[in-house]
Amino acid sequence: AYNSPQVLLRSGIGGRDQLRPHGIDVRLELSEVGRHLTDHPLTVLVVEGDGSAVPGSVRVGPTVKLRSRPDLPADDMKITLFPNGELLNLPGLVGIHLEVDETYSEGNVELASRNPDDAPRIESRLLSDQRDADRMMFAVGHALDLLAAMPGDMATKLLLPDAATVADSEQLHDHVMRFFSTGYHPSGTCRIGHVVDQRCRLIGAEGLWIADASVMP
Repeated sequence: AYNSPQVLLRSGIGGRDQLRPHGIDVRLELSEVGRHLTDHPLTVLVVEGDGSAVPGSVRVGPTVKLRSRPDLPADDMKITLFPNGELLNLPGLVGIHLEVDETYSEGNVELASRNPDDAPRIESRLLSDQRDADRMMFAVGHALDLLAAMPGDMATKLLLPDAATVADSEQLHDHVMRFFSTGYHPSGTCRIGHVVDQRCRLIGAEGLWIADASVMP
């Protein structure tokens, strides 16, 4: 029955300001449902190198964990190398993935309509917190330093961003703030202590649990 577009939600669980505009009565008001969406922003440097791809394979090379500040208690970033030809399976291209693991930016997941078949409206807001943007720029600078330190007999022509962009700090910043993606690790929209209790039981209800990454942290 729920596959039919004629079926509409009549009551729901969540914030009143999210449900009522769609004509949905509030069965259980939990204002934090759909809030505090967090994910890992990432960007990639594309380098031309020697080598060939293995058709149909995707290999992930070494990953280096690092700290954006030396006083941090744990690593908050990582750099991962996708070897020659493993970036989009295109021979000769190397991908250096830069990811912020400890993020401050938060987004939302909201209803698009009262039709349960409609996809939700997702606003990730990656890098919206200046602390995350600063760390991403630190990672890009660190990766560029690594490329510059490679031996001369290793082909490391930077393709994306290009040399002109790298040479201008403002252009480089604009490039990174435009061309980034997600590590596809969404979490936080039904946090423990706000939407579920310490045993992942939905607060205010009986017989309902949430057992996915939305309960973190």
